[in-house]
Amino acid sequence: MKIKYLLLLFFVNLSLIFTNAFAQDEFLLSDYKDLLGYYNSGGFDNEINDISDHYISLLQNISVTEGKSAIVFDLDETLLSNIKLYERNTEWYDTTWSNWVKGLNSFAMPTKKIYDFAKEKGFKIILITGSPDTLEEYIKENLKRNGYDGYDTLICRPPQFYTTTALEYKSHFRKLFSESGLTIEANCGDQYSDMGGGYSGIFMRIPNYIYYIK
Repeated sequence: MKIKYLLLLFFVNLSLIFTNAFAQDEFLLSDYKDLLGYYNSGGFDNEINDISDHYISLLQNISVTEGKSAIVFDLDETLLSNIKLYERNTEWYDTTWSNWVKGLNSFAMPTKKIYDFAKEKGFKIILITGSPDTLEEYIKENLKRNGYDGYDTLICRPPQFYTTTALEYKSHFRKLFSESGLTIEANCGDQYSDMGGGYSGIFMRIPNYIYYIK
């Protein structure tokens, strides 16, 4: 399963100050209303819209080779938002995430415009999520419900990677895709562990002010 760490954030003079990270079972997000206010006011969506436009401008300059040029996307807090889960849960168990995913509660983020542009331009789209393969059918249904269709591959975390870091797991599969003949032109995620380890192309980092994943 993912190892998540919450980041305590405060708004001071309209800027964010990062403090120590805490394990998710010490879930403290609900104590910081300024952060939730930023997400729920539309401010976060405005920020992501601007960032998405910038990344689209970068992708416009890439020449796509049919069947060879690929973009990798993370899912949670990259294409799908789970802010409603985090704002109402102060304790975290393995079943918390499972029940949330099965409830099809996540919703599309403004980054969907990057996804749609990549699909229209002809990139092969690879989705790699840290969620376990036991949730694959629900993840597929939620992607469909939010308009994420036309992707080429969805990878959910298989049992042999349940105890590894996200960086090890995700870079392993990117390496396999690269060795199969694909060129990964860009990689979009909210964590460095989504992109580190090579075989990533352009880093398209999406801000996440809620948690950190190794």
